[in-house]
Amino acid sequence: MVVACLALFVASAGTSIAASHYLITSTKQIKPSVLKQLKGARGPAGPSATPAAALPGQKGDTGATGATGPAGPKGDTGAAGPAGPQGSKGNTGDTGAAGTNGDKGDPGANGTNGDKGDPGANGTKGDKGDPGASGATGGTGPQGPSGVVNTVTFVGSIDEIPGDSGIVFAGPTATVTTAAGQRLTGAAEVPLYSDPTTASFYFGLCYQSHGGGSLTNFAPTGSLGYAYPSDPRVFTATASVVPGAGTWNVGFCVMNLFSPKLESNTVVNGWVQVTN
Repeated sequence: MVVACLALFVASAGTSIAASHYLITSTKQIKPSVLKQLKGARGPAGPSATPAAALPGQKGDTGATGATGPAGPKGDTGAAGPAGPQGSKGNTGDTGAAGTNGDKGDPGANGTNGDKGDPGANGTKGDKGDPGASGATGGTGPQGPSGVVNTVTFVGSIDEIPGDSGIVFAGPTATVTTAAGQRLTGAAEVPLYSDPTTASFYFGLCYQSHGGGSLTNFAPTGSLGYAYPSDPRVFTATASVVPGAGTWNVGFCVMNLFSPKLESNTVVNGWVQVTN
């Protein structure tokens, strides 16, 4: 059909075409605009061939790609696919800014005491620490129950002591003051001899109220002694007593029992101490 049309086109083209001869074997040799003009009317259908006699025609060339059609409507959402495998751990993000402190909560109730734990092992001994600073000096404490309050001595010559004298001091005395409960403790010695015969007497330490009055021996009776003519002998007295509160004369005392006198050319030496 195309060849017939092409022959007709050549016959009508005039002498310019006739001067040269061309053999056209493909429609691709024809200009597309001319090829469109060669399309004739569709001829009548030919007789049907039996299937056995019919032969397939040659495969035509692939036509040009048509324009893209409009987008179709959105389809229904498909079913969810299976979960993919877990991805690897990402890098740690930067630390966020600190938040503001929240309000203080109410104290919780005290829990019950737990069981007592076993004692821990002893730790190693630490190094010796440096000496601490000296503390401040404390105030003076009250007077203790014991201790010496005062000590007084008495020394001097004695007067002649006549027979039947009663109890008298032999020589000078010491003056001391005691509070209630304080004690007098003392000692004294004196050489004595008699005239004209042997004399017997009691001796010891005595105290007397400072205002005067009778003498009181530290011991209940004192010690018994004997003095001999022209033969001085040293007599020693030691004793202790709690006389009560007061001021006292304290010294060596003698009570001559009979008529021979005790001579006066000797010296007494003694001391008395006040203690708590």
